[in-house]
Amino acid sequence: MAKEQADQVQEKPVRSAKEQMIRGSIWMTAGSVFSRVLGAIYVIPWMIWMGSQSAALTANALFTKGIRSMRFF
Repeated sequence: MAKEQADQVQEKPVRSAKEQMIRGSIWMTAGSVFSRVLGAIYVIPWMIWMGSQSAALTANALFTKGIRSMRFF
């Protein structure tokens, strides 16, 4: 019985350092692109919601001041 279970367990393929680096780079690139898309989805309605350009810039400045203190946590 133990031999049958051992036969069923498949080992993960061993990847070379180069393959791991490429795979990690692909994930980092995909994450960066996804983050930019989410940012665009957030900013476009934000600017519309704020109305005027000056109100949007003021709101962004206030948001930036608040988020700077929270990034340390």
